[in-house]
Amino acid sequence: MSSYYIKKHFKTSEDYPREEGIHFSERAFSRAEKLAKSHGFLLYEAGESDTKGLKGAKAIYGYGKPVGEPYLVSEPRKANGKLYPYAVEVIVEFELPNRFHGVDLEVLREKYGIEMRPVLGGLIEIPKEVFEEIKQLLKQDKLNFI
Repeated sequence: MSSYYIKKHFKTSEDYPREEGIHFSERAFSRAEKLAKSHGFLLYEAGESDTKGLKGAKAIYGYGKPVGEPYLVSEPRKANGKLYPYAVEVIVEFELPNRFHGVDLEVLREKYGIEMRPVLGGLIEIPKEVFEEIKQLLKQDKLNFI
């Protein structure tokens, strides 16, 4: 069975995902395994930030696919007082230059019934059809017509 996810993350002052890939806490290792076995993911930046004063887009702004298994990184990511020692290597196939121009939270709720609640590892499973439709919207820049 194919699996597709939305990967939710806080706004950060660093690049995301980082060079090592998408990071997970020790508690969320099982979610890292799920992402690694998936066929693709959408990147969602939450409104919350891990850096004081930054505001996130509350939108899906890109997509990609995993290219490796979870592994222990030499320098764990630190955010909001937590350590994220595991990473899954990924390829980001597409990313909007301005994350605020992505598929926003209101569209996700109204059109797709997706709620961005706190979930372990920030992974929300979605149907392949939803993944493909949002991917096309991002590529074709049709967001102003939703």
